[in-house]
Amino acid sequence: MPILFDTCCILVRSHLTHKTFIPSALWPYIRELWFFVPNPIRTWSNERVVPLENNRFRIKFPLADTLSRMLNLHSVMFNGVCHSFSSWGVRRAVLSVPQLRRVEFHGPLWDDCVEKLPRKLPLKAAPITSFRVSCPDYRMRPRVMREDVSVVFALLSQLHNSLEALSLPSEHISLSTFRKYDWPRLHELKLRGECQSSPPIPVFPALSHIRTLRVLTLELAQSPECGLERQSMGSFDPTDGFPWRDLESLSVSYPHPEDKWYGLLPSTLRRLDLRCWPRHYMHLLWHDRRTVTDNLQWHSPILGSSEMLTILRRCRSSDAWRSVRQLDLEFREDQMDHKLFEYIPHAFPNVTFLQVHRYRIPDNMHVPVAEIADALSRFTQLQVLRLHLDFTDAPHPFAMYDATRSQVENDDPFDTIARTITDAADAFARAITTLRIACFLIRQNTHNRWIPFTIERGEGVVRAEIDHTITAIQVFPMNDEDGPYWNPRRVVIDRYEVGM
Repeated sequence: MPILFDTCCILVRSHLTHKTFIPSALWPYIRELWFFVPNPIRTWSNERVVPLENNRFRIKFPLADTLSRMLNLHSVMFNGVCHSFSSWGVRRAVLSVPQLRRVEFHGPLWDDCVEKLPRKLPLKAAPITSFRVSCPDYRMRPRVMREDVSVVFALLSQLHNSLEALSLPSEHISLSTFRKYDWPRLHELKLRGECQSSPPIPVFPALSHIRTLRVLTLELAQSPECGLERQSMGSFDPTDGFPWRDLESLSVSYPHPEDKWYGLLPSTLRRLDLRCWPRHYMHLLWHDRRTVTDNLQWHSPILGSSEMLTILRRCRSSDAWRSVRQLDLEFREDQMDHKLFEYIPHAFPNVTFLQVHRYRIPDNMHVPVAEIADALSRFTQLQVLRLHLDFTDAPHPFAMYDATRSQVENDDPFDTIARTITDAADAFARAITTLRIACFLIRQNTHNRWIPFTIERGEGVVRAEIDHTITAIQVFPMNDEDGPYWNPRRVVIDRYEVGM
């Protein structure tokens, strides 16, 4: 019984009452509780979640008292958006449960269709250690309501002493808020969304006093309002040393090549992501640009190979060059492309998981697979390799819906790229003797998926075979951040976009 009912999910289809709630006989066994609102209505083009009709979902019993009687309850998650059930009364009831330590909200914190924000938010929160809020990445403006910002501010004013993990949309909080409080236990901080404030607030002055940080993720899209071309961490005094001496994971979008602090990364660092957010390929095709560039007005100041090489050379002088095991890089080729690939194994020789998104310059149709494989052959411990090499024969993600394509029997527009990535997997398998899994990115519809190949090695034979049984590799899923929702029948395929 304890194992069977450790995690329970409540489907909120109608009125939530004693009869529709979990039987009280099971309450002593529940540690994790999900409130799930099925099938929220979405608009295709902008991922704005449309609530169902007013007052369909109501709470008709004392929720706070009920949850308080679940003595082993540790975590509560809300997934979905609806009127009444996302009211402040429900949120406050959950946050006040004394034994609660982990809370997640997938959707807005405040439903302004139900109630208006009072001048003061009455709240006495439990000593929560993990608080996470997530919203659709490509939601339209306004990307956050002022009520959500007020709720977050009120919560953090009470939780800053107990929080160990905090994950928020960047629009919900300003970096200046972190300066106002001490965070004695905060180990993990993740901010994802649009870069905030103009002029931007440097990261170091805002976060350097949080000495306990082990995981720092700053995945911030660049917009004209931000006034920031690259994500600079800000100036600091090198004599003070690196502020986060126990840092284990660092993810920075659009890192600034002139930041000298990459030369001070600590020996505790295990994972380093220097990437774009969203991925740069979300700015290349018309249907993606319609949302990301035209509507949201985001741009992608992707680093060139030479700029990425500058950062990696600084990293090589730090204490992290021996410790990093997982590495994620995203850049566009330039004249230093080959030197960069040759330098990656030198900068981090002990990497076991490598992910690279490398984009061609528009006029170059050649992808030097053999040269890249030869450069990466210097790795002696690499086991998993995931590559997006921007192959010219990659079909349009919505090619299956293209009414103008040839209707020959078994004419699959993805057949050609399947042969290309199979040949590439064979090339990397032969070059890197320790490689066990090679993956290549395929974009299909709004999904971006890694296609995994397992490496088979026999007597003088090395072969890569597609293995669809792999659903995750270590902590990494097989999807690479899906794009904005689109109705396939509304996508116009521009022939000049394919293979550009």
